[in-house]
Amino acid sequence: ICARTTAAPPDSVFITEIMFNVPKGDDGDANADGIRDASADEFVELHNPTADAIQLAGYTITSRLSTGDPKSTKGVRFTFPEFELPALGMVVVFNGYKATIPGPVGTPVAAPDSPNPSFAGAFVFTMNTARKNNTFANSGDYCLLSGPQGHPIDCIVWGDPDPPPPAGVDLQDVHKDPKGSVQRADPKAAFHPHRDINTSACSPGEIPPAQ
Repeated sequence: ICARTTAAPPDSVFITEIMFNVPKGDDGDANADGIRDASADEFVELHNPTADAIQLAGYTITSRLSTGDPKSTKGVRFTFPEFELPALGMVVVFNGYKATIPGPVGTPVAAPDSPNPSFAGAFVFTMNTARKNNTFANSGDYCLLSGPQGHPIDCIVWGDPDPPPPAGVDLQDVHKDPKGSVQRADPKAAFHPHRDINTSACSPGEIPPAQ
């Protein structure tokens, strides 16, 4: 894959953090349920950088095996229900396979009723994944954020996914084994392994200052 960059529209929600390769040990317990799980602890964090709330109903998060096929039972697919992300707000979507995530947690059917204090006051959802293998592929995959009409907004890619991301989508390559999540601070910034920012494996719900 050639070097690529992505610049999500500045007036749109965009991906700020993703953990697709869950590290071993306690550092991998991103969803704070007390159990490190290679499936359940995967997550995608989104941020609304604007001064206005954004309605996320119909926005989707997909991987290489589910993009373009709403009925696919493979890979990762999550569609937001009616949910308004406040100005400057954060939302975290966990894979959630068999997980009991603390605090208010939304699902593909209903949004949480309040922010989650366990995740820096971000709004939290679970995909309620039914199959343990409905995950991102560590060796090569992508995370595509699309709007309610299917238009691509943001896409993060690692390795050499097959099938590849849709043609014409702006992308950013990241390391396929970052020993935790990858993180960025704004739509035009590059992603970095989270451990290079502040030594922790991840920080679902917040963008940490560099140390």
